[in-house]
Amino acid sequence: MALVKNTSLIKKNSKTFYLASAFLPYNVKKKVLEVYAFCRLYDDIVDLKLDNNLDNLQSKIEHLDLNEKVIEQIKIGIGSDRNFKRYNNIHELIQYSYRVAGCVGLIMCELLSVKDAKHKYHAIDLGIAMQLTNICRDISEDLINGRVYIPKNMLPEDNISIKDETVLKCINELLILSEKYYESALCG
Repeated sequence: MALVKNTSLIKKNSKTFYLASAFLPYNVKKKVLEVYAFCRLYDDIVDLKLDNNLDNLQSKIEHLDLNEKVIEQIKIGIGSDRNFKRYNNIHELIQYSYRVAGCVGLIMCELLSVKDAKHKYHAIDLGIAMQLTNICRDISEDLINGRVYIPKNMLPEDNISIKDETVLKCINELLILSEKYYESALCG
């Protein structure tokens, strides 16, 4: 049974992603939307702490025959939000970004039949860049949910305000870092 019977989930949660998918061939678009729905729903289930639905959800994408190790990395990344612990340094944040977004780039390569490893690295970098950008964009919402993705070595305090000048400086540093990943992605 497919995850996506209609496209309302994608339209609601990611207008840009939905519009971009319009340029894909139908058979690829269908698979891409199923992977998007899997990641979106997995994230929602983790956030709501509904363990009993996780195995059932993964079974819904088995027919896509995706790299299980990559799917497992995505699940580990998304699952790390359940018992969120702040990252100590940028390396840990990049590892998280690789898992939740860089691995999605690898899945996209699979779905688009990209074979060249060089292009896969650029897809990973695009995912990491986008995740870092999302972290900066969503910082207020994440604070409300008790999550501070800015690493401790950049911002040691736990109780922070979005209006704090130090926080704004850290956001700027993360955006500068994301630009480096975007530049790499453009080479692929």
